[in-house]
Amino acid sequence: MKILILTPDIPYPTASGAAIRNYGIIRGLVDAGHTLTLLTFVQETVDKATNPLYQICDEVHTVELPIRSKQERILNLLTTRKADIEFRLASAKFENTLIRLLQGNTYDVIQFSGIELGSYLSVIQAHQSSAKVIYDALNAEAELQRVIYTIDRQNIKRLPIALYSYIQAQRIERFEKWLCQSVDGVIAVSEEDHDFLIQHHGAPIFVMSNGIFVDEY
Repeated sequence: MKILILTPDIPYPTASGAAIRNYGIIRGLVDAGHTLTLLTFVQETVDKATNPLYQICDEVHTVELPIRSKQERILNLLTTRKADIEFRLASAKFENTLIRLLQGNTYDVIQFSGIELGSYLSVIQAHQSSAKVIYDALNAEAELQRVIYTIDRQNIKRLPIALYSYIQAQRIERFEKWLCQSVDGVIAVSEEDHDFLIQHHGAPIFVMSNGIFVDEY
């Protein structure tokens, strides 16, 4: 199959849980005989000669990570009903690159990693509705935000932050539900996350835990 994968940061070096997961998925799919194109955000210049992603992927496209100011976040909170997480990776350059890839290729599967990249789902649907779309949920984000709210509200000094988390939890839940109901499949990292995400009554949910290539250690 021809697969397009979107990730919030470049999956190598494997310096975070998301990178470890995404690098493992990419290697596994390539080893299984599939053709991979990666579109990802980066914070610094990538050495193509030493980064294995450029050897195992058919194509790698990188876009500089966007930076949002505190003022922009407050403005979004006050003037929209969207969750802050929906704006976190908003990038015109990323969107334009995505559209170019969708217009120039026919993918069997398009998979995006993390709820932040769900903001590009409408773009995917508009330009390549034939592809199966998979949402790899790195967290059950709405439940995670509710837990943060529950903890912060117990400290009077953190009540403003708790209020923010309460608002975000409601907004994230709406967005997360829409994502789960709009894709063809959802991947959860644990049974616990599966049990939260299944409450959205959306696409089938499959549990795939994180792992490492033990032979390399």
